[in-house]
Amino acid sequence: SKSGIVVPQGLSQSPDRSKEYLLKDIRELYDIELMLSVSSSEITRRVYRDVTRKDLVSDEKYLWNIVGMFWARYSDFRATEWVRILPWLVSQRSKQNYQALEHTVGKLFLTIPYLEGVNVSEIGPAVKPLGIYFPQYHQVPINDAIHGEGFTEWTLLKPATESTLAKPLGVEEGGLGYYDLTDPEIRRKQGEM
Repeated sequence: SKSGIVVPQGLSQSPDRSKEYLLKDIRELYDIELMLSVSSSEITRRVYRDVTRKDLVSDEKYLWNIVGMFWARYSDFRATEWVRILPWLVSQRSKQNYQALEHTVGKLFLTIPYLEGVNVSEIGPAVKPLGIYFPQYHQVPINDAIHGEGFTEWTLLKPATESTLAKPLGVEEGGLGYYDLTDPEIRRKQGEM
């Protein structure tokens, strides 16, 4: 198999896994049954065809990346094809089937490379903490268009209660709290850290 895609452990799903494999907060935040129900829908076949320019023969071996966090080589991910169909995806936001479309995209992000022979692996919890710089901890137009005005990555993290999910260290504790990267003072403080 080719190089690969890496997904954090507990954030991916496939038909042969129990839902209990997913992190508890993920199971509580997302409608896993709805995600599974779109596995062979017409919308799945449409998006697959638009990205790969081939018909989906069978999607029994699909993989889910529940929150869209993964690492991939540009060539393995088919980024150019996803960008090409982005206007159509965004235009579907007001349609009744938008939630099914969103789950379909989440499934196909990993399924397409997987079916093309790309190795998809999971990475367990890190031995030591790492600082990861996420660019969407501030408002961006694409998130406003897809998820609604004001959506950021904090929107999903704030309500989480899973003890294994680290939340930002509060300002009173020496951290930055739920920061906004468009604030120059925050970026200055990050540089000092």
